[in-house]
Amino acid sequence: MNRIIGKTINRFVVGLSITLFWGLAFGISAWVLKIPFTGSFADLYVGLSNIASIQGLALTSFWILSMVVLGFISYWIVKNRRHIEPYKAERDNDDLPNHVTILYLVLVATTISVALFLVNTLASVVDQSMASASLKTVYDGLMAGNILVLIPFFVFSTILGFIVVAVVGSGKIQKIAEDTGLNKA
Repeated sequence: MNRIIGKTINRFVVGLSITLFWGLAFGISAWVLKIPFTGSFADLYVGLSNIASIQGLALTSFWILSMVVLGFISYWIVKNRRHIEPYKAERDNDDLPNHVTILYLVLVATTISVALFLVNTLASVVDQSMASASLKTVYDGLMAGNILVLIPFFVFSTILGFIVVAVVGSGKIQKIAEDTGLNKA
């Protein structure tokens, strides 16, 4: 039982770390470029729908760039997670690649985004207030004096931690990229 609780706490810490670093990247990009890194499939859809225009090409390129940033943040945190996780008895059996390419980062981040989209959709079916556990939602809720907004945020961060460790640490994405010959360093 202690292992399960420890592993859950570790995944929460990983998910929270990724959320905080992603929020930092989101804030910097919104401040400097006036365009936020969202990683949203809506951006990709609009970009691909208007790919012939400058705006469509820019949205698609920016989505790819945001996937590289999310992939890098995820890989870096999973690679160094033993330094931030409070439960130290968990075995570290991650299958991380020795070198990382941009394609690997995009594949990792896209897989994470799809999984989070599915979790977010399922959460919105269960309870509409759980549909968005973003930092802005948490900030707005806390500023209004609503501490209950932290519950979906904690749940979402824990699920994010499990997803990221499973995707990045499994080595399956690296194997797919190598098998298809797309991951040439």
